Amino acid sequence: MYANTLISGALGATVQETNDFMDTVLHERMQKYPELDPMNARGRYVKLGNFIRSDWTADIDNVKVVGLSRVNRSGDCAEAKTLPSGRVSVLCSLLLDHLVVQFTSRQRYLGGRPDVFSVTATFPPTLASLHSEVGARRYPDVKLTVRSKLEPTLSYTNLGNLTENRPMKVGYTYASSDTLHRKLQKDYVDYLADAMVGVPVPYANKL
Repeated sequence: MYANTLISGALGATVQETNDFMDTVLHERMQKYPELDPMNARGRYVKLGNFIRSDWTADIDNVKVVGLSRVNRSGDCAEAKTLPSGRVSVLCSLLLDHLVVQFTSRQRYLGGRPDVFSVTATFPPTLASLHSEVGARRYPDVKLTVRSKLEPTLSYTNLGNLTENRPMKVGYTYASSDTLHRKLQKDYVDYLADAMVGVPVPYANKL
């Protein structure tokens, strides 16, 4: 999966060259990973409402994160800076838009017979800060920080006679937000780092 070399660009990078680097990563290289979107996630057991003691519990499976292939750059990246190590620091804002977490819930009250239904958590647009260090014949180092709390809108399919209550809203909001946050911090960052390998690096004047 991983390439072995990084291709260096010319000295004196401009903001536009840094933008081009990031756009190539997002719009070309990231599109080559079919498992990126939708991205499978692990199921979990959830206490709904009060996480210490709750009459409502749920087993969540068939978890998928949808929309990670559509993450875009937001505005201009900062001008690339060449570090004393020879690596290049690239700072950009990313727009996390159209992100959705979908899963099947087997929900129980007091351990009784489960109600089985689907949950879709739709997240509003939010910004994330990307900090990457690339070049110098080393594998890219990438960090992603979401700037605001991930708070989705929940919708349900096949609820039957059930209606959403507070334990459901609290529990499924937490489960979907935590799932998305974990995927952004680990799996998505890993894909970004791999996608940067082989893309011309926007070298600039040293700090």
